[in-house]
Amino acid sequence: MITEHTMKRRLIAALGCLSLIVAACGNTGLATTPTPLASTTSIAPTAGAPVDSGPSTATAQGQLTPKRSVSLGFAISGLVTEVLVTEGQSVEAGQVLAYLGGRENYEAAISAAQKGLIDAQQSLNSLLQNTTTEAANAQVEMVNAKQTVSDTEKALFVLLYPDVSGAEKQVADLQLDYENALTDLQLVQYNQNAQRVQSAKAGYDAAKFAYDRAQAACDAGPCDQAFRDKLYTIFLNADDQLTAANIAHQNEIVNVTAALIEAEIALNQAKANLASLSLPPDPMKVEQAEASLALAQANLTAANTYYEKVKDGPDQEAFISAQASVDNAEASLIAAQAELTKLELRAPFAGTLAELDLQAGQFVLTGQKICQLADFSGWVVETSDVDEYALPSIAMGQPVQVTFVALPDVVLAGHVGFISPLFQTDKEGKTTYMVQIVLDETRPSLHWGMTAFVSFNLNP
Repeated sequence: MITEHTMKRRLIAALGCLSLIVAACGNTGLATTPTPLASTTSIAPTAGAPVDSGPSTATAQGQLTPKRSVSLGFAISGLVTEVLVTEGQSVEAGQVLAYLGGRENYEAAISAAQKGLIDAQQSLNSLLQNTTTEAANAQVEMVNAKQTVSDTEKALFVLLYPDVSGAEKQVADLQLDYENALTDLQLVQYNQNAQRVQSAKAGYDAAKFAYDRAQAACDAGPCDQAFRDKLYTIFLNADDQLTAANIAHQNEIVNVTAALIEAEIALNQAKANLASLSLPPDPMKVEQAEASLALAQANLTAANTYYEKVKDGPDQEAFISAQASVDNAEASLIAAQAELTKLELRAPFAGTLAELDLQAGQFVLTGQKICQLADFSGWVVETSDVDEYALPSIAMGQPVQVTFVALPDVVLAGHVGFISPLFQTDKEGKTTYMVQIVLDETRPSLHWGMTAFVSFNLNP
């Protein structure tokens, strides 16, 4: 069974062959223009006639174009000083393609705008910094003044109303510490270290007695000298142990005695402090404390007044004026930089320079087309041949098949990428719409401008 798709491919191939035969037969040395292929889009039924379901597919003729293309030109008129690319060259997005002359004047304007911005910003910063520093210093002075008042009030209160109970408790606590230290000193005389000294002394006495007897025997006549030497070694070890025990015991006594002395000194000082609190306050010291408090309160009042004056920042009129100067300077700099970019022709996206009509020394006008940039990484087919009867059955993303007049053996998959909301009417009164097809695959043999046929499935 021959499918509709197979019949379509054979029809396209036959039409291509027919064109070649006509061209060969009528070849007179002049170029001929092939007659465009007619659309096979479904035709509307006659009004009042029975409605037929019609074909399941519709075919529209279109033209192959890159996925993106744009005509480029300078934003201003001027003399081209440098062309950095050639026709057919691949370029990156943002790459500079050419320059116009007159850059020095624009750079001078940018430098002037930058200097104006720096001056305006410095003026604003100085205004804010000075006020901020003053406010911070004033706040520090106010906090310090508050602390001074608090300290002098406490000093006067302690002078007038001494804490006798606290002093009495301190004396009681230190008395207990002293008694505990005295007890520790007494216990040292009978603790483990003292017992070690006694044990070492007993060992020493025994070893010395044994050695003295052995030595006396040797002095009287023949004796066992090896046994005597062994007893002598035992005696020396006992002596060392006694010495070490005595040193440890004496060190402990020294430490405990020092703790006792410290406890006694602290106790005596606490007793003297308690005794002084029992006496009336010194009138001279009270007068001095009261004078210090009055001075601290006066300083606090002055600090509060100064802080209230500077805490809210600079004068509003001066601040608004300085900020307006900065804003104007920034706007001037942005405008000057924007003017400079008009001397540059940049690629808006990565692609290939399909056409370039530009050379150094050439004078160009504002908006004059000088090159065509295309992105050949993908392809679309644009057709304005979809009639109003087929359109309701076509949706965004709908899969389609695409064939080409010049490539009868190539069938590519695609999908509907755009449906124009506008319509157009030809001279015969037929209403059609523009539909854009995005190819899902590509071939090296595809070229810009190829005639393509798009097959829509109207009964999915």
